[in-house]
Amino acid sequence: MRSSLVLPKQELDKFIQLQQIYQNQIQELEAKVAHLEAENYSLKAINQELQWRVDPYSSEGNAICNSDW
Repeated sequence: MRSSLVLPKQELDKFIQLQQIYQNQIQELEAKVAHLEAENYSLKAINQELQWRVDPYSSEGNAICNSDW
């Protein structure tokens, strides 16, 4: 048989409060991760564009970029 744990109301309220705080922190961190992923994607695109400006030709001599950036 399973025994159930009964918490005093004060401890239960504290647990619920901490759980809500942690949930909020998780949501904030997920939003930051999404923002950083988007920023990383943009920086990769800029990096690729800059690489094309430095060397716009492939090793075979073909143009690999037709950008007007």
